Amino acid sequence: MADDTRDQRTRMEQAEAIVDALQNDQIDAVVGKRGAFVLRLREVEQALRLSEERLRQAQRIFGFGLTDHNHLTGTLHWSPEMYRMRNWLEDREPDAAEVLKAVHSEDREAYLAALQRARSPNSDGSLSSEYRIICPDDSVRWISECSQTVFLGEGEARQPVRTIGVELDVTEKKQAEELLRESEARFRSMADGLPLMVTVHDPQGRQLFVNRTFRTYFGRDRGWTCDGRWESILHPDDGEFYLSQFQAGLREQKSFHTELRVRHADGQWRWIESFVSPRRSDKGVFLGLIGACVDITERKRTSQQLEQLMEDLERQVRERTFQAEQRATQLQAVTLQLTQAEESERRRMAQVLHDGLQQLLVGAQLSTRVIRARAQDNPDIAVATEQLSELIDECISSSRSLCHELSPTVLYQSGLVPALHWLVSQMRDKHDFALTVTADDLACDLPQTVSSFLFQAVRELLLNVQKHAGVGAAHIQVWQAGNELFLEVRDEGGGFDASSIDRQIVGGFGLFSIRERLDLLGGRMQIDSNPGQGTCITLVAEIVSTPDAQKRRRAEDLADQPIIREKALTRRDGEAIRVLLADDFKVMREGLAALLKEEADIEVIAQASNGAEALELARLHRPQVVVMDVTMPVMDGVEATRRIGAEMPWIRIIGLSMHDQVGAGDQMRKAGATLFLSKDGSLELLLAAVRGEIG
Repeated sequence: MADDTRDQRTRMEQAEAIVDALQNDQIDAVVGKRGAFVLRLREVEQALRLSEERLRQAQRIFGFGLTDHNHLTGTLHWSPEMYRMRNWLEDREPDAAEVLKAVHSEDREAYLAALQRARSPNSDGSLSSEYRIICPDDSVRWISECSQTVFLGEGEARQPVRTIGVELDVTEKKQAEELLRESEARFRSMADGLPLMVTVHDPQGRQLFVNRTFRTYFGRDRGWTCDGRWESILHPDDGEFYLSQFQAGLREQKSFHTELRVRHADGQWRWIESFVSPRRSDKGVFLGLIGACVDITERKRTSQQLEQLMEDLERQVRERTFQAEQRATQLQAVTLQLTQAEESERRRMAQVLHDGLQQLLVGAQLSTRVIRARAQDNPDIAVATEQLSELIDECISSSRSLCHELSPTVLYQSGLVPALHWLVSQMRDKHDFALTVTADDLACDLPQTVSSFLFQAVRELLLNVQKHAGVGAAHIQVWQAGNELFLEVRDEGGGFDASSIDRQIVGGFGLFSIRERLDLLGGRMQIDSNPGQGTCITLVAEIVSTPDAQKRRRAEDLADQPIIREKALTRRDGEAIRVLLADDFKVMREGLAALLKEEADIEVIAQASNGAEALELARLHRPQVVVMDVTMPVMDGVEATRRIGAEMPWIRIIGLSMHDQVGAGDQMRKAGATLFLSKDGSLELLLAAVRGEIG
């Protein structure tokens, strides 16, 4: 074996001698034993120089250096890039021992072991290693080395003769890897400390990382992933949808958010909320998906409980609303009943005054006139009778005024708008107040209860203006819009703060009360007022067509038609005027009859207690004059006048009533009455009307 080694060395020395001779131009060529080829030194040198130049350019461009270690001579050759990379002076020849000593102490042992393995006779001679070196300037650099050792001999005689290697400075790479490791370590530490479950996936959807919270939640060991085993943790009803969302997120590189059920470590299904977003590098390259999940089971349970509570609350609200609506309806009905009761009581009291007290007073007045006519020869009785008559007149006037205050007849006979026009004269005569009314023709009428309420409210508003606004005038405007009636009361007075209506009282009928009661009657009130800027109050009520209103309009239409009268019946000289009296009050009829009987030219031929009876008696007795009361049972005086005038147009009809003349008088004249008089008026005026001297 020793001889073989010596032969190999001898051949190597001969080869090196030949190379030296070629380089020194001592020989031009070498001819092989078989004469297979001739190598021309010049050509070889030129090709070699070109190859070396290319190699140097490659080293400069890619930053790697070449090493050539001759184990037989112990020499070590570096390329220029090796000197730069190791910060080594080029005038110093590298020494293998010194180079080995430059390896970082922490990496030297592992590097020596790798060298020994690569140069072992049993190895293939390859070496790949990364290690740190200490440069002459004490800087530390990372070197990546790849080398190949050439061996001679076989078996135990196999010895390394030469090692050719490539070294690359990977310091920046190692620093970047270190930063990346530190970043990943920080991320893992942070992720493990989060109460959220965190997962990281690559662009193919493979799970790269799950944090400790995730593992604990699902009861898994460190390093566990659910790749390919989603069905083990996803609820069957939610898994397919979640996986489709996940695949779409990978495919379209987009975020998604969903809620799903998963199997907890305790085996129970629990709700989680998942937020997944794409990961990208600094250059925008898609790196995969990152997800965060949080357990929302309690939130879901709370939400379900809240939904149940909301359902219960909504049910209770519906029940309470229904009860409130019922109570509101009941309150509205009670309010309506109260308003109707108030109005009914007003009308009843007015009726009592009219049908009772006033009729009795008028009857007494008529009796005093009879007494006075019969006691002309007794001055004392005449004076007493005159005083009594004046006192009765005052009582009648007070009674009529109270009757109008309680329930104006024109409101029920003609409606709201005529009643407002009647109110003009009342405010002028009693309060010296200038009131004007502008009203459109209404297509429909209000219910009597609402009409009465509006009239009373308007009167109270006017009294409030007269007392507190500091002006003596106001304007009322009435118009209809759709199925609503608007009634506006406007003044240019001092105005007031509209927010004070809850406390303001107007003659016992406060604005707050008006608003509330109008609301309950299905209407509303609008107030526009400021101190020093006047006041405008608008009452709005719903209009409905009532049977009474329709009947009244038909009667008014008939009343508007002209009645063609024939020439009145003539009477012969000395013949008395035949008179029919129609009044539902017996005292009144008898009083009138007694007065008329005192007149020689007047004869009372019959008396009727209602309109229907008056019509029959007129047909039977054919009177020349009918003295007709307006308000009577069965058939009122207006209708009876219309029918008598239609059948017997020669009869002169004189309307007589305790009511005001604005409403009742107009109706009687439209129906065909020649004249309308008040029961408490002048007897001489009535006699002149009967005789046809007026009218």
